[in-house]
Amino acid sequence: MTKDPSYFADPANTVLRAELDPTSALYLRLYNGGNFELDVFLENDLTCNGIECNVDTFRVVKVGNVYYEFVEKPCVQMAFYQNAKRIQGRDNTKQGQMCANPDLPHAREACCRGERYKEVRSASTSYLYDGERMKFSTAEERCGSLCMFENVSNENWWKKGYHWTPKDCNILVKINSEGYIAIVHDTDIAYINTIPYHVQEESTLNWFRVFWDGDGVYPGSSDSNDCAANNCKAMNDGSCLCKTSVTESPVFSENSSISVTDVLSQLFIGADGPPSGSVGTDLGNGVVVHKVDSIIDERSVFEASDDKGRVFFLKNLRSTVNVEGWEGKIPEIYEAEDATTYNVTLKSSSSATGGKYIDYDLESYIEWNVAVNTPGTYKLSFRYALDNHPRPLSLFVNSVEVTKEATNPTIPVVYYGGSPSADKFPLQRCEGDCDNDDHCSDGLFCKQNSALEENPGCELGSGNSRDYCVDPLDYTHGVLFYPTGGWSSDWLYTDPIEVYLAAGQNTIRAQIPVGYKDGPNIDHLKLEGITAELFQPASFRNPPHFISLIPDSSPYGIGEMNLRDALYETEAVLDHYFYQDNVAPFLCTRMIQRFGISNPSPRYVEACSMAFKSGSYSSGSSSFGSGDYGSLEAMVAAIVLDKEATSSSVSMDPGYGSVKEPIMKVLALMRSMEYETKIPDSLPGPPMHNDYQVKLWYIHEKIGQGPYEFPTVFSFFLPEYVPDNGPALAASYVSPETMILTMPNTVSLLNGMFSLIKYGLGDCNNGFSRYPGYSGCSDDGKYKRSFGHLFYEPVGSNLSDKIADLALLLTAGRLSGQNQATIEQACVTEPDEASML
Repeated sequence: MTKDPSYFADPANTVLRAELDPTSALYLRLYNGGNFELDVFLENDLTCNGIECNVDTFRVVKVGNVYYEFVEKPCVQMAFYQNAKRIQGRDNTKQGQMCANPDLPHAREACCRGERYKEVRSASTSYLYDGERMKFSTAEERCGSLCMFENVSNENWWKKGYHWTPKDCNILVKINSEGYIAIVHDTDIAYINTIPYHVQEESTLNWFRVFWDGDGVYPGSSDSNDCAANNCKAMNDGSCLCKTSVTESPVFSENSSISVTDVLSQLFIGADGPPSGSVGTDLGNGVVVHKVDSIIDERSVFEASDDKGRVFFLKNLRSTVNVEGWEGKIPEIYEAEDATTYNVTLKSSSSATGGKYIDYDLESYIEWNVAVNTPGTYKLSFRYALDNHPRPLSLFVNSVEVTKEATNPTIPVVYYGGSPSADKFPLQRCEGDCDNDDHCSDGLFCKQNSALEENPGCELGSGNSRDYCVDPLDYTHGVLFYPTGGWSSDWLYTDPIEVYLAAGQNTIRAQIPVGYKDGPNIDHLKLEGITAELFQPASFRNPPHFISLIPDSSPYGIGEMNLRDALYETEAVLDHYFYQDNVAPFLCTRMIQRFGISNPSPRYVEACSMAFKSGSYSSGSSSFGSGDYGSLEAMVAAIVLDKEATSSSVSMDPGYGSVKEPIMKVLALMRSMEYETKIPDSLPGPPMHNDYQVKLWYIHEKIGQGPYEFPTVFSFFLPEYVPDNGPALAASYVSPETMILTMPNTVSLLNGMFSLIKYGLGDCNNGFSRYPGYSGCSDDGKYKRSFGHLFYEPVGSNLSDKIADLALLLTAGRLSGQNQATIEQACVTEPDEASML
């Protein structure tokens, strides 16, 4: 159902499996006294033991010498969520940088401290079994610290997958003119095309419908309510790219009057069952509410059954996606190479957005001119690369320096000499001399003194030319750049910095601080407005999905798209169709039509629908059906035993019944007139089998119908077809079969029937078959040019009896006495019985 890379199955490879403690409840349930079951269903929660308490989920567990795969119950994810975190593959140049829900075990750990460039270059792992997935919080707890890493090391490449990072990630929405949306993940692009195409703002084509609230307005719904009016970004395909936020609120309160209809029509998020610690209260109208702390709130779960016998557990929760824009300015990129610069070096890189980037030097700076229409607060961030210790830049907006407060108070440096004793390690803040980051406590890095650079947070005294452990959060410069793992192909964005801009032209300068000689490499500046409300507020119900958006890729088995969830989603879709309210009357109408009644009465359809829904039907003392929704036995019994199908009086209604299909007319003629395959014995060569198949050659081109020759998936005719003239049109009666009763088809049908009767099954006079390869057409009763012929002999002692027998076989007894008399009068003038027939 889920899969791991194929390397896991190779005995030559060492794979760490999750092995259960033999004393744990889960082990004992799976072990089952040594009687291993193929499928084990856990009906209740079990107390964890050992490894079970330290993981968020299992994939495969080892019980003795037997392995079990853990298959989760069907469970949906919400497409939009708050506090998204960025994940990425084992190498930040690989495609796979996207958002993930931190509350779901959908990625792995990558242990590293962001201030230490060597750890950024090569993060480590700390898993309990190969292929383990965990929540973001578990990854943080397991590692102690996460970072924006370049690579994950110390592992076979096929044991790596998607890994959590501490970077926030934004989920945006694209909206087309029809109100369909596509999900966009807004995150850093460390290299080239590293965001998967299906969530990349320009390339995604995954449009789907959502349920808009209120009047159904959305950005782009009208000319006046376009992208610009809502402060959204206008895309090249005409859609609008907007920001989102998610709010969750209870649907029902304690004082609500709540019915089954209310529950089933207003609650859309399912639950496994009653929440832990809840108490059920029967509201007396088919609804049970399971309350936590004796109140109805967002923790409550409602239990109700629908008219098809299904029991639902639904959370008292509505998840709403609010569409938002950017106040004053949609995100805009300002390339470094287009800015005013001083004492910098311009270099080329294919992964830089403009193909070039800026390398800082002593006293250098970059200054951009940016224009905004309205004064206010804006957010700016820099795309940069840095393969060294954290480095600051001074930031000036309109010549005013932007600074920030240090996290810690300034303290004097403590110098333990060039080689501190072992008991001094790890060194604390402002202690030295350190030689590398490993000499420092967590959250600190070894500030290698260069030129006249300061030691942030440290009050310099004697020995101030030494190297000290410092906290990067003590830098007070406008912007701080953490290591990315490289100088020209490992790009990141700084955290957004809020600045005030005046209306019109503004200058933004990023400058090497006094005393520093190096800085990060800068690709571009990104400027955007803060969150803004829409011109016309728009929101929609948060759409669920089974299949994760985290794609699989080499070595295949590392992503979250899997067979299990594909099957769950397919099953859910089929259930949605099957239990839809229109299914019963739709199927009943179609089935009744196939049983020969084109226009069943509403009462007839209703009786059939009730049988389908209830799963039972009674006629006299007999009962039919399983008692379950969708019983075909009950439905068919309701169709064939209803008075509308069995009463002879309804046959007098000229609108009753149906037109027989052309192919059914042909087969009825052949069966009733006792067609048999008959190949002449006098043919040269080996004899042909007399059971030679009935060959109706291209009959669909002659009469409009033929076995296995459906022109479309909707068969030969439409069930709702109403003839375009005649009494059926006036009565608005459907007559599906008449859709193919064209004049050419009708003439060909008659010609083929006459040919079958006179010459047998062949090609004579436009017959239904083809030339059998021998003899000519002759109406002498020998049927030499045919594959077979009709062997019927009339039954009856006189002409009147024989006509009655033919009427029974060919018209199901519906030929009137007057018409039979007319036929008999015409036949008596013939010289012999053969001529009569």
